[in-house]
Amino acid sequence: MIRYLKFLMSFIFCVAVNSIQATQISSILKSIPIYEQQILTVMFRQLMLDDQFAYTLFGSKPITHKGIFFNTDTQNFIASWKVWKKYSHHINDNFVFLEQSLPELLEIHLVNKKSVVQCIESNTHVFEEILGAKTLQEILEDILQAEDIFDAIGESQVLYGILLGYGIENAREFDIDLQDPIPFNRETPKPNRLNLPYFQTYSARERTDLRHTYENERRRILSIYSKGNFLEITLTQLLAP
Repeated sequence: MIRYLKFLMSFIFCVAVNSIQATQISSILKSIPIYEQQILTVMFRQLMLDDQFAYTLFGSKPITHKGIFFNTDTQNFIASWKVWKKYSHHINDNFVFLEQSLPELLEIHLVNKKSVVQCIESNTHVFEEILGAKTLQEILEDILQAEDIFDAIGESQVLYGILLGYGIENAREFDIDLQDPIPFNRETPKPNRLNLPYFQTYSARERTDLRHTYENERRRILSIYSKGNFLEITLTQLLAP
């Protein structure tokens, strides 16, 4: 009986929390003018689906990167990004958008803190090998506080590849410029929405394992997005406390 009551109370608490979160998201959405909602919908469709940021927002991919060259920004992404900046202070504590403005381009990284922590824990020996005896929290804070994320990880292509979700063997072999890689997202026919993440693979075993993971995540992500308003679903995940 006590166990049942604990379960019931936990269920009621979760329902209440979800209701509060839904109210908060609804309030934020109502504060965004319709024309800006349209701008953000186009921008987030590009980020989440075309640039595969959805694997970081909803999946296990710790970090996803996008670079936008100022002189070739034909889709006016940078103008849309400035609209998002007006509301980005609402973002919840698990996600961080890191941005770096260079003379020729704007670089954006979406960081899923929980996934980064899990990634570092799973590859502790590699991080220690390259960064020395830093704690997990120190590495995470270095990444979040650095002007350049690449500097924060010792300018290591290996660590960068691991954090981007490419796998340890693929990251190591890319770093030594091993020949004849196979693109991870090589699919026939190409899906209409949400390609697999793009990177080069060298290890057949790791490629198989990662494909199983990312294909499952893709099915789940597309299922989530099929159930309602694209912008509302995205912002609910990004902004919910």
